[in-house]
Amino acid sequence: MKVSLCTQVFSDRVGSMIKRISSWDTGPHKLDKAAEETGEFILFMDKLFNSLNANNRIAPSSKPLKGAVCESSGHKHFWTEAIDKQGRAVEKFKNNLPEIDWAYSILKRHRQEYSQRVATNIKRARAAVSRETLIEYFTRLEETVKDVPSSNIFNYDESNFNDDPGKKVGIYRRGVKYPEKAMNFTKSATTIMACGSADRVLLPPYIIYNSTHLYNTWKERAPCGPPPIIRC
Repeated sequence: MKVSLCTQVFSDRVGSMIKRISSWDTGPHKLDKAAEETGEFILFMDKLFNSLNANNRIAPSSKPLKGAVCESSGHKHFWTEAIDKQGRAVEKFKNNLPEIDWAYSILKRHRQEYSQRVATNIKRARAAVSRETLIEYFTRLEETVKDVPSSNIFNYDESNFNDDPGKKVGIYRRGVKYPEKAMNFTKSATTIMACGSADRVLLPPYIIYNSTHLYNTWKERAPCGPPPIIRC
């Protein structure tokens, strides 16, 4: 059986319906009581497939196992319960519970396919946007701007930079509670918003300083191209 067909048969909807019908006492579509075990098996296979086929970091509320594995995701509890139901004892697991060493072993065996990366934090609402939603958005956008000249279509993007010099490791006498490094710096942030049109024309820079007075030295080393507009 193909995976696409298997996911349709072993689904949460099919398993729940079989369990419900098997609990009916009367009716033309009544199933035997033994069918309840079939429904339980289908629900188990659906959860197992979701736990191993996650494609989003944030799992949908209807399928809590179809997300990234973390301490609060419930994956380890489900996998332990699945192994216990089979009466198996995995020697590599402690109390039949996969630990961090098991995850490291997977990365080691499949180093060509997987690697550890630093994740970027995004809001849950952004992570919940599906591929279908994006396709629908761009389809409507294409219809909206169909007769609009490309020189009248603009897009802008905002980025933020910090001038924090960061921290470095030093050698200190054992017992020093607050190791410090004396240096002159100010931790501030600079926001840059770039804007361009659909006909590949970038708007000249518009620089705003958070200051009462504008000094001439602030106008030096301006970027190449059209002269920037500088204000306070």
